[in-house]
Amino acid sequence: MRVHDIRNFQRETDLAGENPFDYLAFKTEREGVRLKVKFKGEWSYSSEFPDLAPWSAVAYDLGGRDHHTFSTIFAVYDWNGGRDGKLGQWIEKAAVEAGR
Repeated sequence: MRVHDIRNFQRETDLAGENPFDYLAFKTEREGVRLKVKFKGEWSYSSEFPDLAPWSAVAYDLGGRDHHTFSTIFAVYDWNGGRDGKLGQWIEKAAVEAGR
């Protein structure tokens, strides 16, 4: 969820940035999935999560994709200070998609 469009003390608002899920990706392998990150325009395997995640730990249906960004799977919602009242709907939708 992007949190933006909130006024600061000068009554200015900020614009939404880029989709953060465009900078995270997964690569499937026979034994499981590896996390990749994009930094300064270059993709590399994550140093924070260097190990292969076994298929038993993958909670989401990857839809047959084998090497994609997270933005192909997960939506990003724009929170506008709660004016539209959709926060609860977004949380519920995410929980359903996660199988909860």
